[in-house]
Amino acid sequence: MASIHRVVPQELADMNNASISIMGDGFSKATAVYFVDSTSSTKIFERTFKIVSDGQINTVLPSLTPGQLQVFVITGGTEAEAGQGGFLGSEGPVNYIYYVPRKTQL
Repeated sequence: MASIHRVVPQELADMNNASISIMGDGFSKATAVYFVDSTSSTKIFERTFKIVSDGQINTVLPSLTPGQLQVFVITGGTEAEAGQGGFLGSEGPVNYIYYVPRKTQL
């Protein structure tokens, strides 16, 4: 079974074509990558992603509202399991990204 170990970066200040890497194992036969926007709980499937290796997928984030995003990878019809100990603290899952937009200087 595939698993997600971490998402790099875990914190973003700009979503304009922001690239991320999903690190884990069992990704060589990934069929989908999607994000869940914490504000709306909407699943947003990524149209393109690159399987770099069995342990890495690269993709570009869609435009989403500020807040937490959860990242998912599907392999063999099953969601990759997310490890624990991520951005949300020692008990939080590792498949979250936190988006805080930059303040514009006037």
